[in-house]
Amino acid sequence: MSATKQIPAIASAVLALGSYQPQASRSLDPKKLRAKYLGSPAQVTRYAVLDTLISNMTENDVVLRRKARLLEGAVSLLTVAVLLLAVGAAIGMITNGDTDARQEPAPATEPADDATTDDATTTAGVQAGP
Repeated sequence: MSATKQIPAIASAVLALGSYQPQASRSLDPKKLRAKYLGSPAQVTRYAVLDTLISNMTENDVVLRRKARLLEGAVSLLTVAVLLLAVGAAIGMITNGDTDARQEPAPATEPADDATTDDATTTAGVQAGP
């Protein structure tokens, strides 16, 4: 894979990791609620709980929307990487004249005998001369 095809794939992986990065979601802590509002009137406690839930949902919504954008970007970049790979494969097939995308192995060549023998040895492996 060429560098042009790797850049979108790597960027997609980085965005996907960012979208899956664990983050603490805000929730209601019953121990803190009890400690703070134990002696308070019920109406005050209800309003405090509702305000806390609204605040937590708003903050969680922001985090989830950011993660969704990162995941959408990752899918888009992965699509670009796959398209580049497909276009590169098609161009390679066209320029090589290969219609079924398989290359035949090159025929084995045998070394030339006359280029590798020296004067003292014949082709049969017997030394010449006394």
